[in-house]
Amino acid sequence: MTNAVSTIRVPGQFATGAALSAWSRKPSGLAPAPVAPDHMFTIAPHAMEAFGALVKSWAKSPETAPVGKHSVESFAAILEAHGIDYTLPTRAGCELREVNVSLAEAGVLELRVPARAMIEASERMLAESEYPLPSYCADVFPGATPEIDDNLELHRKRVADYCILNCA
Repeated sequence: MTNAVSTIRVPGQFATGAALSAWSRKPSGLAPAPVAPDHMFTIAPHAMEAFGALVKSWAKSPETAPVGKHSVESFAAILEAHGIDYTLPTRAGCELREVNVSLAEAGVLELRVPARAMIEASERMLAESEYPLPSYCADVFPGATPEIDDNLELHRKRVADYCILNCA
């Protein structure tokens, strides 16, 4: 059974920080970002494609989507049934209590405002460590060298981009 505060389902380990840092970037003097921040629900880097495929299957066959509120344990069981590794947030104030799955509707903008505790935790993390670009970026942009001069500027742009929830 999954514990909403501390369980990490990983058969082995997530990619190491060193492996994720293999994508060279402009030196910043900051520590590498944690692979799975303690204030966010995350899908393991090696499971992102499988999770994306699962979500796409729900979008294409909405009757199969687990729409509604779920306990952390029941949602974890869905992920585990598909072999998708994940981490749960462990930082005080950011613990996962439930999961709400909804279907977006064409023509309706779902503007999702992040929780204050999560924004503040991200800002603290970004003041001390590199910006955690998704590990798949190295596969998509081989040889590219990201130069992130201002972690918080990039954070504001990514929050603006992802809070809209219209990725498709």
